[in-house]
Amino acid sequence: MGMQQLVQTFKGSLRQGLKHWQNLQKGYPQHYATRQERADVTAFGHLWGQCITPIKQRTGPPDINQNRHWNMELAIQHISGLVLQPGEIFSFWHQVPQPTSRNGFRSGPMLIRGKLQTDVGGGLCQISTTLFGAFLQANCELLEHHNHSIDAHGSDRFFVLGQDAAVAYGYKDLMVRNASSTPLQVRLHLATHPMTVSASIWGLEPLSQRVRLTSQVIELLPSPDPQGMPGCRVETQRWVVAESDWLAAPSQDSLWRMNYRYVSCYQPYATVGSPETLASASA
Repeated sequence: MGMQQLVQTFKGSLRQGLKHWQNLQKGYPQHYATRQERADVTAFGHLWGQCITPIKQRTGPPDINQNRHWNMELAIQHISGLVLQPGEIFSFWHQVPQPTSRNGFRSGPMLIRGKLQTDVGGGLCQISTTLFGAFLQANCELLEHHNHSIDAHGSDRFFVLGQDAAVAYGYKDLMVRNASSTPLQVRLHLATHPMTVSASIWGLEPLSQRVRLTSQVIELLPSPDPQGMPGCRVETQRWVVAESDWLAAPSQDSLWRMNYRYVSCYQPYATVGSPETLASASA
């Protein structure tokens, strides 16, 4: 191992230790959900939230798509069927083991510190992004979430801009609390015709609110490179209203209240090759 790799390994270990300590200080670990009930789906009969994203077929080495699909399926095995009791927390990295070859993951494309690289675990951010969309729809409490540093996909992105969730082991997590009084179940499915990832949240009882999501570009960030790609800042808001109030007065906007707001910042970047090549190489 070279000196640069040693430095990166040391930084990674330090960052992971700091992250774990911060979570302990917040009291999160003792509330992590741990029980998976993949076979028991009949009890959870009420759909709370759902998100489906298309799996783009990337150009590049012959195994690039196969490896991404493998990694997605492996993450799904660790997550699907997880039950969140009231007050329990979903943590992506508590459920999914560190993406290493020893843990069964394969090499694929991903964004690392704003640069497109190939590393073990490529494709996991599509799982976290799809989950994030379902959790937003289900009115769950967002404890931690990170957008990607750049909008590498452009118009070919598989998510609503401002509604993506990047994950990096020991550094960036997706953490959600079931703030309701009803147990919830997380389900994930990878379909082949067409290729999609589906995340859904199901409850023992119906969701008692209506949910509305909006994402709007509030600022454009020009690229310093004339041939580069611009960035932007996107504001995402979630508005909710009690189901009973909405049924009584569906057109009364004053009944809606905002309970989530997040501003995603996507930095501008220099183009590496054509935009099509850049998008096809991203995770």
